[in-house]
Amino acid sequence: SFSLKSMPDEAIAYDYTATRTIGLLFDLDENEQAVEIATTIGDRSMEMAEYMIAQGVGMNYELQKSLVVLNELGRTLLQNGEDELAKKYSDAYEKYVGDLGLNRGRM
Repeated sequence: SFSLKSMPDEAIAYDYTATRTIGLLFDLDENEQAVEIATTIGDRSMEMAEYMIAQGVGMNYELQKSLVVLNELGRTLLQNGEDELAKKYSDAYEKYVGDLGLNRGRM
């Protein structure tokens, strides 16, 4: 938690690596901070995926990262009782995978 206070999102933007931090925060009963970070990176990932799909760029590294984040967030949030937020990101993941024609299930 010290590192998050000394390096908040405003100073160094959270990225896909923060998905691991979210699980650790839940383990430490820092649920409010875990949800805050999850919402920040989850919403950014949704925006990036929507933009890239709309632009028709196909699967690239940035889009793949966004999908991985959404998939991981859905799983982590569900495991920690944040069902509504978990559903938001899981549903977004499924939609984008469908939009891309990747109906092979979860990554």
